[in-house]
Amino acid sequence: MALVIYNAFSSTTAPANQFLDHVAAGRMQEAYNATDPATQACFTVQKFAEKMEKMGLTKAKGASWNGVNINNESAKLDGYINIASGKCRIKMAMIRSQDTWKIESVLLGVVESQTQQQTAAK
Repeated sequence: MALVIYNAFSSTTAPANQFLDHVAAGRMQEAYNATDPATQACFTVQKFAEKMEKMGLTKAKGASWNGVNINNESAKLDGYINIASGKCRIKMAMIRSQDTWKIESVLLGVVESQTQQQTAAK
C-alpha cells in the first residue's frame, strides 16, 4: 500500500517540479508544453512567459509539496515555494492526458515576505 501511495505522489510531483524548473531556467517553451491543451488555448507562449514572470515563478526555488489529492484523471497539489518576495503557498491543478500529467493551473499565495522574515529574525 505504501508503495502505491508513493508512486501516486511522485507521479504528480515530478512533472510539477519539472514544470517549475523549466520556468525558473527560462525554458518557457518547455514549461508551456507541460500545460494542458485548454490552458494553451488561453495563452500564447509569450503571454504565458509574461504571466510566469509576473507571478515571480521565474525566480522560484525549492518547491515542497505537503499534499497531493488524485481523483481519477485530475490531481491537486498543495505546498510551498520560495520566490523573490518570500515564501509562498503554491497550489497546482493537473490533469492526466494520454498517460502524462499536464499542468492546468498554478496559484500562489504569500505566506511570509522577505521583510517579515528579516523582522522576525531580529
